[in-house]
Amino acid sequence: MLGKPATYLAVLFTLGLSTLNASCFEKPVPAAPKLEWKDRDSAMKQIQQKLQGLADQIQSAQGKGACDSDLDCRTIGIGAKVCDLYKDFLIYSSKDADERKLLGLVSDFNSLHQKLVDMSLAANNCGIKPTQVYCDKSNRCTQK
Repeated sequence: MLGKPATYLAVLFTLGLSTLNASCFEKPVPAAPKLEWKDRDSAMKQIQQKLQGLADQIQSAQGKGACDSDLDCRTIGIGAKVCDLYKDFLIYSSKDADERKLLGLVSDFNSLHQKLVDMSLAANNCGIKPTQVYCDKSNRCTQK
């Protein structure tokens, strides 16, 4: 550890700024509402229904993954973040996805999914690391 508290604080401040820049596009996750036990199941079911609706919209905005080159292929983390990793990654092509709409929907989905995880009493496994994607021989975005 560093010897001087001022140096230590300067390092923390610098690290905080780099983290802030990386997360500028993520919506902050509000704390889960404080619920009575009798209300928890109902609230979780409502969130699950909203998540299903968002998942359907995401699938529509995702497109079919058509590509001409690896540059068309993208990934975005989807689901709650656990151990600073996402639960899964969505592969899409910038060529045929409604990218602006897709990114907004995924952000909404992730915030809502995090609320559900926070309300749940289940233990969480760490997420997965992003995979490399490429345009395959049939001109479809896929993972390596």
